[in-house]
Amino acid sequence: MKNFLLKITVLAIIPVALSSCASLRQHSTQTKSPQIVAHRGGKNDFPENTLLAFNNALQKGADAVEMDIQVSKDSVPVLYHPNDLSVWTDGKGKIENFTLKELNKLNAAWNYQPDKGFPYRKLPLHIPTLREALNTIPSDIPITLDMKSLPPGILVRSIARVLDELNAWNRVIFYSTSIAHLNALKAWPKARVFEARELTRQRLLDYRINRKYQAPDTSVTWIGFELQRSFTINEALTLGEGSSPVTIDLWDKELIRTIKGKSGKIKIILFGINNEQDYQKAGELGADAVLTDAPANLTNIRAKMK
Repeated sequence: MKNFLLKITVLAIIPVALSSCASLRQHSTQTKSPQIVAHRGGKNDFPENTLLAFNNALQKGADAVEMDIQVSKDSVPVLYHPNDLSVWTDGKGKIENFTLKELNKLNAAWNYQPDKGFPYRKLPLHIPTLREALNTIPSDIPITLDMKSLPPGILVRSIARVLDELNAWNRVIFYSTSIAHLNALKAWPKARVFEARELTRQRLLDYRINRKYQAPDTSVTWIGFELQRSFTINEALTLGEGSSPVTIDLWDKELIRTIKGKSGKIKIILFGINNEQDYQKAGELGADAVLTDAPANLTNIRAKMK
């Protein structure tokens, strides 16, 4: 039989993040329900990455928030996810090509359409800065910063400047799908950094496919990934290449217990948890937190489970 090579390709990247301060806020020890982190403030409930979304998620009972961060032309860190302003705003182009003054003229929820119509065209919301978010969100609420814009050095320096001025390093933890951003943060010892996504992905696949396990670096305090993930397996053969789409359940109780270890120092967060079934599953597996687009729904589910 001919030797063959299996190559696994991820179908899509789901932006992520975790929650943050040294750890998430503590719930009663009587509940095993994972803590709830509002992804982009809860983009299913309100316009993403807006102060309105963050405030409403926290009012509903979310334990932490996650936000996407880019840098303006004049080096101000602002909260916005897509590559182009036209996705959500009444502008067009990249954040990096606009000053904060120019960005303030745009409506961050112009294209937000939860049902019929565009409710925020008459109730405009601005693109918030990181400084505004830190000044608005209570200081005991953990914040995950998902770094989006390139080059990483410019973005990281702009964030560090704000955190220094507000003495807010202990309020945030950093995440990025690009390891370059995490490497750039090594110049700031106070930065708490999420494990690089590519390292987590490799560990999970090695465990699920090869039954091999490699322990995380001792500096890691949070690890996260989707509960399930879709991949394409490509098989290189002499007469061509075959491929098959697969969906893999990446986590089990044994793996989570092993990663956490006896000390329990490392915490696990599962991404893309938006319904009761997945939330219950996350709790059964032993996850510490979940990242959700629908914090209003999950907080209601958690309340019923207590």
